[in-house]
Amino acid sequence: MIFRKSSPRPSLSRPASPPEAHQADISESRALDEPLRGVKAGRVTVLPSGVAFTALHAANPAGITVAYAPEAEMSCLCRSAETPTIMGVRMPAPWHDHPEAGNGHCGFYAWKLGQPYPWTAGTWMLEVDLYGRVIEHERGYRAQKQRVLRISPVPDALCEPPFTLSYAPGDGRVTPACAACPPLLGSHQVSADRLRHLLNVEVDLERAWRLREDATLL
Repeated sequence: MIFRKSSPRPSLSRPASPPEAHQADISESRALDEPLRGVKAGRVTVLPSGVAFTALHAANPAGITVAYAPEAEMSCLCRSAETPTIMGVRMPAPWHDHPEAGNGHCGFYAWKLGQPYPWTAGTWMLEVDLYGRVIEHERGYRAQKQRVLRISPVPDALCEPPFTLSYAPGDGRVTPACAACPPLLGSHQVSADRLRHLLNVEVDLERAWRLREDATLL
């Protein structure tokens, strides 16, 4: 398996969820000496190359799976999208080496702490540090670099601890289940310790459940 350490190549990045992508920029891109803490929704996915994090919308317009390691630097995907045509002339797609205010949607997206969180069963809550060049939005950030610190699965609304993890070979998504959940046909069990070892991040199976039950976020 790979992705236990920083990736030698920039990782692909896109917005983590549609509500974040629609926020207006409220500051210019700025370099940070100290990281900003944020929280985001994502997936933990078993890929042919190893275990990685993937965006909720796991492919960009060119059909490339958008995956990133626990420590990653953005790689702009604007050129992968269909380029615009103006007055019959196809314009070159933008390219960024870091997020830019008012130009594209590149970067690692995360909510600011204390903002409403999109609790979606089957996803994972990722607590992250954001650094490098960062653009601040009203409710969140998009950053050049990201480090995943702690992850927790979001269970179904009626599920209660203890939780177990499994993944289906078809889509590779690692999801939680409780004792009352019917087993998924052909699924593989995954231990939290094994996931912690492969990703080198803290894994708390009940943290997202507790925060949702308490109607709080960090």
